[in-house]
Amino acid sequence: MTPPSVYAKNLPISMEKIILKCTQKNADRRYQTIGDLLADLRRSLVHPDEDFVVIAPLVDNGKTKVISGEELKQIKEHGGDQKKTGTLPSWNLPMIRMRMRTMRMRTKTKDSVRRWIRQ
Repeated sequence: MTPPSVYAKNLPISMEKIILKCTQKNADRRYQTIGDLLADLRRSLVHPDEDFVVIAPLVDNGKTKVISGEELKQIKEHGGDQKKTGTLPSWNLPMIRMRMRTMRMRTKTKDSVRRWIRQ
């Protein structure tokens, strides 16, 4: 990503780091709460040229994780049992479950629209 200071030459380092942290691809590297963001914004008003914003280091070089066919099969078979059995990586199970629910909802919506059109 191009640093914001390229576009705004007089941008203080604290504001640049806050912007960079807010726009991280990985959610784990962004602010976890609005309170954390507000605290850094307030501090940047008092100390604009101070480099105090902490951005978590990249894990796995920031690469997108791809679920294998076998892992997806296990998720579908075991539902919420992954953490208990330890058979699947627990790196992002809540997100996987949410996406699966979303896919099921989309499928149900498409099916209901198809039924309505056929009537």
